Amino acid sequence: MASPGGRSGVVDARILCRSLIDAVNDVILVIDRQSLRILDANKRAIEVYGYPREELIGRSLRDLTHAEPAPFRFRGKVPDQNFEETHFSSTGERLDFLVNLSELEYWGRNAVVSINRDIRDRKRAELALAASEKRQRLLLQNISEMVATIDATGRIRFIGPQVEHVLGYAPADVLGRDIFDFIHPDDQERARAEYSSTVLEPGEAAPSVLRLKDQAGNWVAFEVIANNQLHDPDVAGIIATARDLRFRRDAQQAIHRASLGLDTNIDEHTLELARANAALRVENHQRRFT
Repeated sequence: MASPGGRSGVVDARILCRSLIDAVNDVILVIDRQSLRILDANKRAIEVYGYPREELIGRSLRDLTHAEPAPFRFRGKVPDQNFEETHFSSTGERLDFLVNLSELEYWGRNAVVSINRDIRDRKRAELALAASEKRQRLLLQNISEMVATIDATGRIRFIGPQVEHVLGYAPADVLGRDIFDFIHPDDQERARAEYSSTVLEPGEAAPSVLRLKDQAGNWVAFEVIANNQLHDPDVAGIIATARDLRFRRDAQQAIHRASLGLDTNIDEHTLELARANAALRVENHQRRFT
């Protein structure tokens, strides 16, 4: 931005420069490389920092950062990279910026232009997401059921870590897949009809027993409960919980065998059932903490 020749040309160029930087929605600061004082600022900078223009111009950059600026960013060749930096407004409000620096000659002064993108909304979103993920982890580590969030079309949008321990799939291999890809062909028609009804009716649907395919190609029976939360913007999906019925099936068979074998040792079947129950408890404990 070399100084143009002639007084009128300088005035016109300054007006044009002012119009251009004021039209930008990012904060723009022009900083003297030697003193690190602000030579110019756009309208957005005045609004965000909260200083009158006459107070912001001439102010040291360290007054905005509340710290000594890293000298390597202003001495020698300015690095062509973005970095995050915290500034503070006139009232002490924290301002999170993604900063980009570039060198320029500003009306005969050796300067750096700092273009600061306000990322406070992004930071708030990241904090909210992190809090949500933490709540999810706390919830999931205390249950043994598989948990998934499915959209109205049947696509899996979230899957809990239990899927790896129960069915052998990595969560990344399941995300985005059609839930019906995992349902037994003989259960498909009923499952689709039940899901269509669930999509139309908010709240929890009646439990359904479905066979799901594991990584090895085996079919495992689950008791599935679907809860329609499509109307809730924080969920925007159907929450499905699936309880492994293998223990229930084994227990039923053990009880059935015991009821038929009256001339056999009932204690043996009772012990068999107790072992199956203990194995399930151990498996559930492992699912919670692995």
